[in-house]
Amino acid sequence: MKELKAIIQLVLKLTFLISLFPLRIFKLKKNRIFLLNSLLSLEAKYSCNTKYIAEYILEKYNNKFEIIYPLEEKQKKDELSSKGIKVVRMKTLKYYYYILTSKVFITTNGSISYIPFRKSQIVINTWHGGGAYKKTGLDNNDTLANKINCKIIENKISYFISSNRYFTNVISKAFMIPEEKFLNIGLPRNDIFFHKNNKMIKKVKKYYSLSDESKIILYAPTYRTKNGDQMLKHELGPYELDYKKILKSLKEKFGGEWHFALRVHPSLVSQLKDIPKDIINMSGYDDVQELLYTSDILINDYSSIMWDFVQTRKPCFIYATDLKEYENSAGLYTKPSSWPFPLAETENELLKKIEEFDDMEYQKKIDYYFEWMGNFETGEACKKLVNIILKECGSL
Repeated sequence: MKELKAIIQLVLKLTFLISLFPLRIFKLKKNRIFLLNSLLSLEAKYSCNTKYIAEYILEKYNNKFEIIYPLEEKQKKDELSSKGIKVVRMKTLKYYYYILTSKVFITTNGSISYIPFRKSQIVINTWHGGGAYKKTGLDNNDTLANKINCKIIENKISYFISSNRYFTNVISKAFMIPEEKFLNIGLPRNDIFFHKNNKMIKKVKKYYSLSDESKIILYAPTYRTKNGDQMLKHELGPYELDYKKILKSLKEKFGGEWHFALRVHPSLVSQLKDIPKDIINMSGYDDVQELLYTSDILINDYSSIMWDFVQTRKPCFIYATDLKEYENSAGLYTKPSSWPFPLAETENELLKKIEEFDDMEYQKKIDYYFEWMGNFETGEACKKLVNIILKECGSL
C-alpha cells in the first residue's frame, strides 16, 4: 500500500512538472526572492524560517530585493503588503509564475520535485525542524518511488540549512543530499532566542490578556500516525494531562502566577474539542517562535520545537506516555534518554520531575548536549544566509 501510494504521488508530480515547463519562457528576475512556508499542503503562513528571512531582508536590504510570499491568511495580506512584500495565493498561475521567475527560491519543506527549476535558480531548503528527532525521508519510507523522488529533489537543491552536525549527518542520508550542500549555520527562526525582546513578550501576553508578571507553561505535543507512516492522516495522541496538578506543582516549586497553555501541531488544530476554559489554546497563534520566546517552561514529547526551545536554556520536560510504541513505529534518530530534558512516561513521574528539577544540573546537560549534537545555532543564521544569497546573485 505504501509503495502504491508513493508511485501515484510520483506520477502526479512528474505530470505536473511537465505542465509547468512553458512558464520557463519568462525571464528570471535577479533580485526576486520567493519565500514559501507551507507544511503538509496546509495553508501558507507568515511564520517559520521564511518569515525571519523576510524580516531580516526588510530591515537590512529593503531596496535590494523583491520579496514574494504566498499567503492564505487574509488578515495578514494587508500587513505584509504595507511592508513592501508582494503577496500571492497558493497554487494559482501567478504563484507558479513567480516561482519560475525568482532567482532565489526558499522553502521550509522538501516537496519541490514537481517544479521545473532552471539551473541558474538558487533553491534553498531551510527545513521546518531542528535537532534530530523523528525519522523522516527514506528512514521513514524507503520505497523505490520515494528514492526516485528524493533523487529528483536532490538535483534541484542548491543548499540545505542545518541546525546541528547530527542533523546534517542523518538528513543527508535520509534525503540523498551530499553533505557539501548543507549550510551549517542554524535555523533563521532561532535567531530570535539570541536577542532580548521584551516588546515581544508584552505583545504575546497582551494578546492572551495575561499580566506582565504571569508565567506560562506551554504544552506542545506532536502528532501521531498509524504505524508511524507520516504519509497517513495525522491524529491526536495520548495527550491526557491533569493541568491543575501541574500548575499546583509549578507554583510550589517556582512560585508566581502560572497559566497552562496548549499548542498542538498545525495538522491537528481542527481536531481539538472541548478544551477547558482555563486552558489557553495557543494553537491558532501565527508564530510558535514568539510563544516559545514568551513561555517560561515547555512540556513536549517528540516535537522538534524542543530544539528551538532549548536555545533559550529554559526548563523543558518530556511527557511521553507512548514512548516504546512511538520508538517502534515512527522511530527516533536519538534516544530520549540522551536528551537533556527530564523524561516522564506517566503523570506522576512528570510531577516528580518538576518537584526535583535542578537548574544547575540541567544547564550542564544542555552544554553537553550542544557539544554532542554539534550545535550550529549562534543567532546569525539570517545574516549568514543573506550574505550567501548576495554572493550568489553577484551582490545585485
